[in-house]
Amino acid sequence: MDDPVPVLLLATSDPVSRGILGDELRRRYGADYEVVVCADHAHARAVLGGLRRWGRAVALIVGCYGPADRDGLDLLRRAYADHPAAKRAVAVTWGDFASGPTVFRAIAQGHADLLVLRPERPRDEEFHGAITDALDDWHLAQGGGFEAVRMIGDQRDERAHTLRDTLVRNHIPVGFHPIGSPAAQRMLESLGLHDPALPVLVLQFTSPPTVSWRIPATRRSWRRSG
Repeated sequence: MDDPVPVLLLATSDPVSRGILGDELRRRYGADYEVVVCADHAHARAVLGGLRRWGRAVALIVGCYGPADRDGLDLLRRAYADHPAAKRAVAVTWGDFASGPTVFRAIAQGHADLLVLRPERPRDEEFHGAITDALDDWHLAQGGGFEAVRMIGDQRDERAHTLRDTLVRNHIPVGFHPIGSPAAQRMLESLGLHDPALPVLVLQFTSPPTVSWRIPATRRSWRRSG
């Protein structure tokens, strides 16, 4: 049986934005993603919790912020706990300049990854360009192809996700292997590492590969081999 397709979730209490964004997302991405649209944030949080329990991959979460929906940023902030790898986009409407400072502050604080303008016409390529870039970054971070960097870490470790995002932004293919998984265990054994402080990075593009990990006693410095 094939793995389930990744989920793209939209949640907003603004019916106008929900209709516009939902139609655009389904039309452009419905063949490759399961597009889920929620009319209120409590329902969206329950859906995200269920997706986590079922082991479903969530690629993108879209919330709104504006006069008709002031809770979208809070949804995106809370979503990190259940799906730290998901990209989080906040959609705003053109001309709502009053909401700008709050949105930019949320992005600076790491509560959202990107800002998108709600499409105001069919086939809005600026909107879809931003969404496609976010999805490309998410897929690159998932690995599955060539891995220039292999990372072993905890799924909920903020430092691990920061490192992954940095590598992805620099277009370096990274494969993430959760600690405790068979692949991570095999790699640690092959490297002769036993209970290292996480994350462990294996740089495949050096000869021989360079291995980096944090020294448990300090949790701040790094040790390299190779």
